[in-house]
Amino acid sequence: MSQITDDTTIVISDETLSTTLDDEAVILHTSSGEYFGFNTVGSDIWSLIDEPTTVTEITEHITDKYDVTEDRCRTDIEELLTELVDKDLVHIVQE
Repeated sequence: MSQITDDTTIVISDETLSTTLDDEAVILHTSSGEYFGFNTVGSDIWSLIDEPTTVTEITEHITDKYDVTEDRCRTDIEELLTELVDKDLVHIVQE
């Protein structure tokens, strides 16, 4: 498992297809055939990481848009991204 920090850059895996339905993202991992769904906040994060984006950039966007503290936001984002990396839905961009 990779350590995700503020400077970590994340991008969506090429092995995913996704769409948005009623502000919620639905993602298919094409290799495994497994589906995933995200709520509105998760969908916002998913749309941000369509292009390589740092954890700091994601945190700034979410704290600006939603009523959440920066520390709580960063912790939740790091947990979500760790899970997405583990499920091969996103990749850490190696600099």
